[in-house]
Amino acid sequence: MYSHVVAECLDCGQRDSYTPKIATCSKCGSGWREARYDYEAISKTILEDIRHRPFDIWRFYELLPVQSPHPTISMGEGGTPLILASNLGMMLGCPNLYIKDERQNPTNSFKDRQASITVTSLKEAGITETVLASTGNVAGSGHPPASDRIRGTAISLQISRIAEALTSRARWAYR
Repeated sequence: MYSHVVAECLDCGQRDSYTPKIATCSKCGSGWREARYDYEAISKTILEDIRHRPFDIWRFYELLPVQSPHPTISMGEGGTPLILASNLGMMLGCPNLYIKDERQNPTNSFKDRQASITVTSLKEAGITETVLASTGNVAGSGHPPASDRIRGTAISLQISRIAEALTSRARWAYR
């Protein structure tokens, strides 16, 4: 059970336990739900806890819609460096301007973070098949963490991204 997150209905305010398998409110049937975290409880331990964790996306798992603090689906997403952009900062009058270098993610995209969290959440819920529609590099980011765990289909509207997905060992029909 996801003890640190609930799904709150934006129409009636009903709070239900979060699970990716249930998309609608148990009270009114609305599909408009939002994750709500117990920030007060999380804040009591997170600052001490993160000091001993790897520098990746899973470092802050309490703030993600996953159950396990040690997910098995990861390619090293997150933990990308902040680079001081001193020249650009000087031109903009902002001497402490930093740029997040997401090229360090496994497929060179910030979307690797979302893909890893999504696949982990689906796996924890027992969901074994998915369709991934993409107009860009979500298909390239989505398939690597899913490739051994979830049977899926990538639908991309950009030929270059289909080629990227195919060249990085995408095999969407699995055992």
